[in-house]
Amino acid sequence: MERSTAHPTPARVDVPQVGEDTAADHSEQGRRRVWFWLKVVVSVALLGYLTQRYEVDRLSSLLTSAIGGWVVVAVALYLGSHVLNAVRWYRYASELGWAAQRESVLRLYFLGLFVNLFAPGTIAGDIARAFGAGGEGSRASALAGVLAHRLTGLVALLLLAGTAALSQRELPLSSAEMAAVGAVPALAGTLLMIAPALASWIGATSGRELAVPKNWVPATLRTMPLAVAYHALQIGAVVCLARGLSLGVSTATLMFFVPIANVAGMIPVTVSGIGVREAVYVFLLGEVGVDAGRSLALGLLGSGLVLIAGLSGTPAFLTRRSTNSRRVPD
Repeated sequence: MERSTAHPTPARVDVPQVGEDTAADHSEQGRRRVWFWLKVVVSVALLGYLTQRYEVDRLSSLLTSAIGGWVVVAVALYLGSHVLNAVRWYRYASELGWAAQRESVLRLYFLGLFVNLFAPGTIAGDIARAFGAGGEGSRASALAGVLAHRLTGLVALLLLAGTAALSQRELPLSSAEMAAVGAVPALAGTLLMIAPALASWIGATSGRELAVPKNWVPATLRTMPLAVAYHALQIGAVVCLARGLSLGVSTATLMFFVPIANVAGMIPVTVSGIGVREAVYVFLLGEVGVDAGRSLALGLLGSGLVLIAGLSGTPAFLTRRSTNSRRVPD
């Protein structure tokens, strides 16, 4: 009998192309760094343009005059608003059936605030906390949750702005303008209600999965009061800053202007809206007779609140990094 001389075929081993992944990761990190520094440049340019028109000493004296009890109250209100919003996020996560611990959600929320200071857009931190709260394998559900959470907050903000616009007397509005102001919150609320169907249609047409929770609308309605309270506290913080600067503007007018500045600050072209926020305050408050120096000071103090809130997430960020560094790869 002839002995077979065939050699066994060696098993094929797929070697992961880590070099390609690493290169892609480095490329993505490079793009993020470039985008971040571009935002820094835009913020500095806007602030430079605004401040060159006013004496720095006068602006410094305005900011110094506001340092006191009003600023302390403003910081407390602003940080308190984010604690309340973290509770809203936990309530919303619970409504969606995500198995998330309260302490974990609070940590993830402030981690998101820190991430938003440096991310290309203000939604990056929301996505990070949604993935953490939703668990593994829930990216589509997490994205849908972020969308609903953001839309709920936007509707609440527009409701407050619309109510204030119709009640303030310092900036007269025509009948058409009043109708438009009243229609915006209604349109936003309608969009929120039809968002599940809209998200499903987008997912079907784009070929991307968007796992819209079935209880999207009930969960949104049940957390809406917390969204209104969150934005009311933030507006209250800016009202305190305005009182500290002696702007002489009514609360109703500030309740109308602050949401506009907040929405403008969400545009991802500057670091945390710095520069855009100040420009909006200078323009809007100028319409009711406030000089540009005081308006700019209010914007700078408002940006200070945003930075303080973002930096309050530093402990959560450092804890996350130390936790990840202790993990042992499989």
